[in-house]
Amino acid sequence: MFGYKRSFSALSIVLLLLAVTAVPVLRAQDKPAPKVDTEKLYKDIAADYSFAIGPEPMVIAFWLQNGKLYGAPRGQENEMAEILPRDLDKLMFEATVPGGQYFELTFLKDDAGKITKCKLVSQGMEVIGDRIK
Repeated sequence: MFGYKRSFSALSIVLLLLAVTAVPVLRAQDKPAPKVDTEKLYKDIAADYSFAIGPEPMVIAFWLQNGKLYGAPRGQENEMAEILPRDLDKLMFEATVPGGQYFELTFLKDDAGKITKCKLVSQGMEVIGDRIK
């Protein structure tokens, strides 16, 4: 009987130690991700990007207006669509143009951390545009 109590006490101590050491791990995982400064990010994205679509490149302009990001083919700004964030840490966005076509957009950084490209995905087609302005 004495041995049983000793085992129970040792097991209790081990469980207590596990519980105490697990608390900091759980707290570290529960920390919220750092907040992204969307206005600064949108300003970093805002530019013209040239996409090789068809025989002539298509230039899509992205701009910041009233705290929101918009995009449209250059010269067709009246067909603008709001660019909505999906995952700001990964620079992933989505947009539905007035005609109803849905686009996924991912902005890509160079080695220096500057946004230099935009990847558009729609209806199974993927094209990457280079920042030109």
